[in-house]
Amino acid sequence: MTTTASLDILKNEITEYLTPNPEKLDKYNKILIEFAENPKTPTHSYAQIGELLKDNEQLYEKFVNAACFYTVTEEPIEIIGNFLRYIISINPDKESGFEKAFTRLVALFTMEMIPIDYFKLRVTELTSKFSPELQEKVKDLSDKLNPDIHASRDALMHRITKNQSIAKSLPAEFIVHQSNAPLQTLQLLAMIGNCFSEEQIKSSLKILDLFSVQLLKLEHASIVIKQYNEFVGNFFENLAKTISPINLNPVKIYKLAITDLKPNHIKWAVGQQIYDYISTNEPPKYTTPLQMAVARKMQEKPEEERDDRNAAPYIAELRTMKMFSSMKSIVNAARNGDTIVVAEPVIKSIIGNFDGVNRSPAFFTQLYKKCQSVGAFALEQLDMLENDTTSRMDKSSDDFRVHYKSYLKQPAVLRRIVLKGINIPKPSEDKLQELRTLIREFIFAFPDVDQSLTDDMVDDLNSGSHILTESSALAVFYALELLNNVNSKGNEAHTNLGETVLNSDSLKSDFPQSILAQSDLIFARIARCFNNAKKVEGFNHFNFNPAKMLGKYDKDFLFKLDVTDTIVLEAFPNPAKKISA
Repeated sequence: MTTTASLDILKNEITEYLTPNPEKLDKYNKILIEFAENPKTPTHSYAQIGELLKDNEQLYEKFVNAACFYTVTEEPIEIIGNFLRYIISINPDKESGFEKAFTRLVALFTMEMIPIDYFKLRVTELTSKFSPELQEKVKDLSDKLNPDIHASRDALMHRITKNQSIAKSLPAEFIVHQSNAPLQTLQLLAMIGNCFSEEQIKSSLKILDLFSVQLLKLEHASIVIKQYNEFVGNFFENLAKTISPINLNPVKIYKLAITDLKPNHIKWAVGQQIYDYISTNEPPKYTTPLQMAVARKMQEKPEEERDDRNAAPYIAELRTMKMFSSMKSIVNAARNGDTIVVAEPVIKSIIGNFDGVNRSPAFFTQLYKKCQSVGAFALEQLDMLENDTTSRMDKSSDDFRVHYKSYLKQPAVLRRIVLKGINIPKPSEDKLQELRTLIREFIFAFPDVDQSLTDDMVDDLNSGSHILTESSALAVFYALELLNNVNSKGNEAHTNLGETVLNSDSLKSDFPQSILAQSDLIFARIARCFNNAKKVEGFNHFNFNPAKMLGKYDKDFLFKLDVTDTIVLEAFPNPAKKISA
């Protein structure tokens, strides 16, 4: 198959062959200029060039083969023009705004601001109300579109600009002399601006901001964007794997794009909302050598130096609180575009003296990650100290209950999930069904609690990737804690545990020396989480759909539940601000 690269090689060979004969070379160059001005009738031009090459049999044969390949197809720009005219002519609803949306889509594709696969997908979406027969015809036509329209578009632009009467009648921003195809990163912004809602655009820009400084992991960023549009999410994910994260910062994309395109052209491509954001902000500063040294210090400084393993549990718990609070401050400021403020004693306790360090987003990203690792280490210390204390206790005793109640408190569990997350083997199908039955037995006694949330949660624990709100993430933690307790050695007698908890006068007597005597603490918290998910957070669903719930949830963290052979639950910054009432 003849490609642009092989065609360039052939042109160079022809030029080299004709160079010893200036007259023929001059004629060849004139033919190329005339062809660029009028590519619709290439046959005459091909014949003229063939006449110049007839004395070189090998080169003549190569040229004829290439000419045959290009002669059998229409110009890409001509095909897309015919496609546009045909779709407009068969549109059944002239008042729906379809023509405006479709014409803009075609223009974006013609200017290479969107990839052809996205173009075809959007064409399918825009023509979804056409009859099945027309939809099939549209699909057949779109499959014939040529993605390589760069040279054809340049030829068209050359003809337009050469005609002075036409050129003078066009606004200046229409004339785009573009030597290269637009950046893929700019195509990403154009797709976001083309099919996302206003709030989804705000969220996506914030996601790109947070990802570019690595405050948001790729897996967390992509899963949210995929909820808005799966194609755009996959495009972002694939792009992020091939370039540096900083190059996906929206403002950085703009700074690179204006070296080849005019600002008005970029505004037309991405839309007013995105343009206002990228043209009025500054990209994050690069990490300086001093910041890199601080980052290395963050990575290398051993936590063992800072906490005596014999320290009291409250010291370790205080450390988890400080680290969690600092992470929350960083995320909250980043979400709202505020100045990030973290207590200097906290920073110094982690990295020591940081005088002279530029507190850029890159610095706070490193600080966020270090707060998480230090907090997770402090949590391990706390667990070790608590286990040492409680291991000698009767699990059904009041003394143990005091410690266990503290462990199950919502703020403590939230810190645990944010700092360390959950990573455990996936329970068997039988165990998950057992969990479903246990929770149903208890929840049934509370008619105000949505009974379907039990099934939603257990179904999510069975497979897939899900985004959760705070209440749902806490419910998962408590449910897994319950399942672990009932399957611990010696706790086999837990049939109808939910009913027993509801009706028992003394769980201590029902489950002597067993942690099942504390099951009421867990059941009550699961019911509270379900109730909060509906009444406080305002959602009737267990998992969170950003495409539908965007802007209605104002907590600083969202949570990702991944279920394969393992169950992994971890927190990530919520990229959206709550919409004010």
